[in-house]
Amino acid sequence: MGLHELPEQTPVDQGRMQFQEKIKSKLSDYSESMEERGIQVSTKLVFTHKLEDTIKRVIKEENPSGFLILNPVTKIEKILLLAKTPEKLDGLHQLCKEMGLSKKEFGFWLLGKKENKGDFLEYLEQLENQKNVIEKRFVKRDKLIDEISEKSSIYDTIFMEEIGERFWELGIKLPEKIAKSSLGPILVIN
Repeated sequence: MGLHELPEQTPVDQGRMQFQEKIKSKLSDYSESMEERGIQVSTKLVFTHKLEDTIKRVIKEENPSGFLILNPVTKIEKILLLAKTPEKLDGLHQLCKEMGLSKKEFGFWLLGKKENKGDFLEYLEQLENQKNVIEKRFVKRDKLIDEISEKSSIYDTIFMEEIGERFWELGIKLPEKIAKSSLGPILVIN
């Protein structure tokens, strides 16, 4: 699902006419890249003034396994990966490799509770020998939005596991706090 929030004063039809071809092209690039690697993809492009309502409606209708917030990007050199478990983090890293992004620089962030920090730090130590790792950190859940907002501007794109208890919870918070500070697209995987 490609999300494009329009300013309140822009009529939806005008926004669609103005941005549709450019955004469809970006969404198509991402989906083709995934399909070339054997990942089944279907897309839906939505222009809206009411992001929260639209996310809830589309998720109820389509039950997507991920969504993409289409911020502009000129090139992808640095990618932030964010997940709740080392296994999910590995899965995101593998997805990047399958999309032909293995030679890029990566930030690895694990989200967790204080009692799980030891396991996470052990996993992060395994990344020591990888030359293209520019950052690795453990992030507490209650600090997540602030930390991503603060650091995301150094990354060209973010690949992250769905974090909220409900799938749309993250989608509501991302455009407000993260997408504004991120330089590039954000891919959220359920």
